[in-house]
Amino acid sequence: MRSRISASDIERSNRWLENWSEEREGWPVCKQYDVQRGEIVARYPPEDFEGWDISWPLEEVPDLFLRFARLHEEMDFEQAALSFAREYGLLDGTPIVSPFTGFERPFPDRMDISRLFDESRRAWVVLALYQSVLNHDVKQASALVSDLQRDRTFGGYFQRHMIEQAARTRFPPELVLALEVAVIEAKSVSHSLCTAQIGFSLDDAVELGPSCIRTYWGFDSLIGAMYLQMYQLMTSGGRLTRCDYCGRMISLYHTDPRGRKRRRDKRFCDDVCRQAHHRSKKRSADSPS
Repeated sequence: MRSRISASDIERSNRWLENWSEEREGWPVCKQYDVQRGEIVARYPPEDFEGWDISWPLEEVPDLFLRFARLHEEMDFEQAALSFAREYGLLDGTPIVSPFTGFERPFPDRMDISRLFDESRRAWVVLALYQSVLNHDVKQASALVSDLQRDRTFGGYFQRHMIEQAARTRFPPELVLALEVAVIEAKSVSHSLCTAQIGFSLDDAVELGPSCIRTYWGFDSLIGAMYLQMYQLMTSGGRLTRCDYCGRMISLYHTDPRGRKRRRDKRFCDDVCRQAHHRSKKRSADSPS
């Protein structure tokens, strides 16, 4: 059965976030966006605090990378992009100096719709490459690799030594190249736009020291947060299983760093798949032989 990466796969890894504190990274979302001359523009300026909310993408939308990757397939992309922005915010925007940190960072107040499309397609390519490897789909990987060799955006990855190295392995070169590009892309984006942060918390502290230190991941744009989700999926190692009903992958990491681990014998993505599986078995049992 073919697998499709699902929301269950993109969950926080306890290897990264086991010391998660209440200190976390948020992302500004304007209460209203408009389309103006090929851009999506926030209706309120950054200094109008009443016009903005804060979202927590790494906790609240663990499958945001998947949603964004499929955005470019929408028939009415402009309307779909506007709906995405109203729900999750823009990817980045005008650089401003934060009044809290004194550092410059993008503020998501405007973005070209064409760039949103390009970034969504790029995310889809990374996802499709990775899924072709998981499915051992040489045909799909070959088609994707051929397209990328003609794409200037990805062309730098296809150097002669990489192709020769793939040819020397016992694996199909197309799958090796597909995995190589997906990994490099997720790594380069997440490393350039995300950083490990430290803070401290005095909650339940007995004495000042290492026990007060907490770690969390910060990101400089919503692109970084989404690629961090993909990076985490790729580094989840063998702690994955597949749903008995739909075949999608399931992460066996914590659903929440402070929660219990998933059962190792977990068979279904969620209650929907569990119930559908039981209904299909019942239909099979009730049907005449």
